[in-house]
Amino acid sequence: MHFYSHVTPGILLLCGLSHALPGTLFKRTFTIDDDKCPRSQSDKDLIKTEFGIAQDMAQAVAASGLTSSNKWAKYFFDDETIKDPKAITSYYGKLRDVYDDPSYKVAITCPTKKGDADWDVCGPGDWASTQSFGNRRIALCPIFFDGYKNYEKQDSSIVASNCKKGAKGETNWKIIEQFKGIKAFTILHESSHLAYATDSDNLPPSESKRASDYSYDRSSCKKLRDGKHVNIDLCKSYDKKICPAEKSFRNADSIAFVAAGEAVLTDSKTSPRPD
Repeated sequence: MHFYSHVTPGILLLCGLSHALPGTLFKRTFTIDDDKCPRSQSDKDLIKTEFGIAQDMAQAVAASGLTSSNKWAKYFFDDETIKDPKAITSYYGKLRDVYDDPSYKVAITCPTKKGDADWDVCGPGDWASTQSFGNRRIALCPIFFDGYKNYEKQDSSIVASNCKKGAKGETNWKIIEQFKGIKAFTILHESSHLAYATDSDNLPPSESKRASDYSYDRSSCKKLRDGKHVNIDLCKSYDKKICPAEKSFRNADSIAFVAAGEAVLTDSKTSPRPD
């Protein structure tokens, strides 16, 4: 399995690859406040690495020369969206740059116990949570680092020998759903909740085009793309509460899945399967 490395000296280390860690080209203008992120230095270093990998995942789409026949965009985004591949690549370019813009500050918090900053936004099953307006911040919840009861601990994106063998010696990483189990996927998902990539940061929340959580996981994202997904909260104003297919391009998991798929060279031997 191989990954693109368009702009940094070294990048994604998934499934046994051994490249250098991400370089210093990304300025990473987010801040990690020691008072709001009482984690070890190794955890803080991990955060920086994972954010760099998430940016590189976005870059894989931004620099791909995406066409309407691209299987990842075609699988996760609706037909009207994929008719404009330049809009898609432009969006991912901005998603890549969100942490490079010195005028766009995003704080990183790491609540570990009740009373810590942003503890209230971390439910028992939440890996992370994003505050998109006002004091922008991404809270990395305890299970992002430590796991919790029935919730599996997310793998570092630098998993080396941690790939699980699937049928006939294949790895489960060849199934696109498995990418939800890496930290960089979560960071890219959360980054799409920021309004930066849609140039709608100055709009009120009701008019923002930032990504929402219309659907989770691969199968639900496919239903969203096909105009068959029900969301009783976010799509309650639509007939039978079925979300319009165009919401797929504003769905955080869909956006992250396309980046995860595009980051892998799309030859038949190494590319994850959509199904």
